[in-house]
Amino acid sequence: RNNGLTHAGELYSAQALKDASAEDVENCGRFHETHRVNALSVAKRSLQALRVFEEIFETNGTPYLVGDAPTYVDFALFDALFDLGEEDAAPDFAERFRLYRCGEFANRVAGIPTIDAYLRSPTRIPRYERPEYA
Repeated sequence: RNNGLTHAGELYSAQALKDASAEDVENCGRFHETHRVNALSVAKRSLQALRVFEEIFETNGTPYLVGDAPTYVDFALFDALFDLGEEDAAPDFAERFRLYRCGEFANRVAGIPTIDAYLRSPTRIPRYERPEYA
């Protein structure tokens, strides 16, 4: 439907990252150096996408993507990282994929009192597997 921008697809997939090999991690290349049309696996494309954010955190040196306070984009990235960090995906993603700043960021956002309360809430919408037709 939307090429994996919000769920498993051609451009990004937490599920593909779950199954990523050490070779995928070592040899995925940089997003900015990859041709738009390519033969990369979804795991490698997903790693490239996440490494863009890792580079932004390194370059900016700020706790959030564009400053000292979270924005809508920070919450969108947190959603993707939180999904990736679930037990049925890659809970060790920060270490496994060398996305240390993204891991720190996910922990930082999860520690915001209102986010923490939501994540612990019994009314939180549970995760579910999307049907194949969606």
